[in-house]
Amino acid sequence: MDQKKLLILSGNSKANILWLKNMRKNYIRDYEVLDISYEHWKKEGSIDFDIELNNLERITKDIKDYYIVAKSAGSILALMGITQQIINPKCLVILGLPLKYIQERNISTKDLINRANNKTKIFVIQQKNDPMGSFEEVKEELPVNIKILEIPGDDHVYENMDGIKLFVDKFINEN
Repeated sequence: MDQKKLLILSGNSKANILWLKNMRKNYIRDYEVLDISYEHWKKEGSIDFDIELNNLERITKDIKDYYIVAKSAGSILALMGITQQIINPKCLVILGLPLKYIQERNISTKDLINRANNKTKIFVIQQKNDPMGSFEEVKEELPVNIKILEIPGDDHVYENMDGIKLFVDKFINEN
């Protein structure tokens, strides 16, 4: 049986390049991890949504069934791709929905999530005191049918990859 295909999207800083490499190592045993280069992020140090949406379209255009795990700004990229019908994952797992980042860009969190929620299943894993949006703040923004899990933390790093992977695997296998 073929391995499930997984696309991992990281946050909006060069520090997330190491996080992305570690996530890839952690998931490659159980999934076929699809590569996204993030060359623009590496050079500029911040995301260009138009460039990365084009990359997502290129990477996923010939793939029928795939899943996405996205951290922080990567989750915004995934939500935008889903709502614009550029990508169509079987489900999306968000690690650290960055409410402050979204609000700084004048994006309606509820609108973005509701539109994506109509197209794919979403699971949010949020640190209790994430500085980009606490568990309680994020929970208020989500429709009731989106599963959300509170984990300990206050740094927006999401580095307990083994622990998080247990929840990700369970959600993916249910969908």
